Amino acid sequence: MPELADAARVDHVEALAASLPRRASLVARLLQRYASRYANFDVNPATSGVLLAVMDAPRRITELAEIEGQTQPYVTKLVSELESRGWVERVRDQHDGRVVWVRITEAGCTALTEVRRAIREMLSVRLSRLSDAELEKLVHANEALNLLIDTLQQEVDR
Repeated sequence: MPELADAARVDHVEALAASLPRRASLVARLLQRYASRYANFDVNPATSGVLLAVMDAPRRITELAEIEGQTQPYVTKLVSELESRGWVERVRDQHDGRVVWVRITEAGCTALTEVRRAIREMLSVRLSRLSDAELEKLVHANEALNLLIDTLQQEVDR
């Protein structure tokens, strides 16, 4: 691929910096709306985010708030809602009773699996309708997004 002239590169960077967050947010909202409709229960980005965050390991409310970029009171309310659905549970730390961990339940794993399945099936159908050239463009875009995500994650982790 030929190198861009400095001015064209600056224009591309500025255009992407302006549009990428809006487009990524729109994709996430559309996928969540689809999943809510076809996974047989209501989910939203915050619900999915918390479930994904506790999927690998239990987390404290403060950690969940940081991961999700939300306030601690909001995450506490969200965890209470998820707890009432039976998707997460709060457990006291064995060594420090003041510490409360939020962990996913089997029902929460099932719900998250169902959401992922619904989204994956929908995307597979839509992606299979694309031309080879369009599919190839998305493969390259996905690779570029992965690089951007890795860079952003490193910045956040510092």
